[in-house]
Amino acid sequence: MVGCALACAMGKNPLLSQLKVLLLEGSPNKKFEFKPEYSNRVVALNGKTKSLMNSLKVWQHVENMRLQPVRYMQVWDACSDALISFSSSEIFDDDLAYIVENDVLLEAINKELKSKDVKNVEIVYGAKIGGYELAKNDSPKNIVKMSNGDSYICDLLVKPDDVI
Repeated sequence: MVGCALACAMGKNPLLSQLKVLLLEGSPNKKFEFKPEYSNRVVALNGKTKSLMNSLKVWQHVENMRLQPVRYMQVWDACSDALISFSSSEIFDDDLAYIVENDVLLEAINKELKSKDVKNVEIVYGAKIGGYELAKNDSPKNIVKMSNGDSYICDLLVKPDDVI
C-alpha cells in the first residue's frame, strides 16, 4: 500500500516527470470486487493522510466506496482506572480520523496510479524479489534480482513494504 502510494505521488509530481518509476508489486493484478460486507483489515488515517490522498485525487475514490469517520475516541488502561478521551470538537475539526478498509484504499490508489495523469510509472505484478545489491563506491547503481532471473538496475531503491 505504501509503495503504491509513493509510486502514485512520484508519478503525479511534475518535478519528477522525467524519472522512470518501477513498482514491483508482489500481488497479482486482480480485478477489485466491492463486497457489501466490511473487511476486518483496515487502516486508521489522520487528517494529514487525508490531505495527501486528496492531493493525489485518491480520496474521492475512497469516499465513493466506503469509509467511517472517527469523531470520538476513548482509550483506557486494562490494569487501572486511567483513561484518555479525544473528540473532534476539541481539535475544531469534523473528524479525528477515518477508518478505511485496506482493499478500498489500495483500489483507490491504483485507480489514480493507472490514470492518464501518471505516465512515468510501470507496474510489474506478481513480482517475487530474490535479492538485491545496494550501490557501492565501485558500483554506483542498485540491482534488484527477481526470482525468475530478471534484474533491474536503478539509481534509487525504495523498500516501503515488507517484501525483501
